[in-house]
Amino acid sequence: MISFRISAFAWLAFSIRLTAHPAGPEPRLAYDFSVQAVVAGNKPSLKPRFGPVVELSVLPLEEEIAGKGLRFAGAKDAHRLAATTVELAKILPLREFTLAAWITIDEPLRFGAIFSALDDKGSVESGLALGYNESKPYFALATKGADDGDGKLTYLISSKPWKKGRIHQLVATYDGTTMTLYLDGEAVAASAE
Repeated sequence: MISFRISAFAWLAFSIRLTAHPAGPEPRLAYDFSVQAVVAGNKPSLKPRFGPVVELSVLPLEEEIAGKGLRFAGAKDAHRLAATTVELAKILPLREFTLAAWITIDEPLRFGAIFSALDDKGSVESGLALGYNESKPYFALATKGADDGDGKLTYLISSKPWKKGRIHQLVATYDGTTMTLYLDGEAVAASAE
């Protein structure tokens, strides 16, 4: 399951792109969190540029924001991709990928998720995530090379903190060998585990 966790005032601008190298520059998932992309109704949603619709857990706040972006408050549940398990298997990368987002964090969480496709049941771990904790961004990935028999997530924690209310660019890459986390264009963590 892929989810987008939104805390009170968690995002000002958010665009996510998941691409598989060497398939080309076209993203598998791409969303512009803008007022024009929101579809109101019983189940509010976000129209994709690429990929399935995102089911929003709450409507964005009705406020003017300079530039592109949405703000959410009071969300108790994560935003979710409206896709079946079979559809998700076609979207998620098998090897190389880049995951990128522009965000602002206004309320820290212990495990804030910007993007997650995780299965974490104690020692049984698989998937990937891009997120933040009380002070720093993180990137988690389970690979066959780091597998301890029932799956294992490798976590990269940024060497630099995020700053409250500041727009940050977070990028997570995996080239089949090395995981790298970037904060505002600077590599802040890497692992070849």
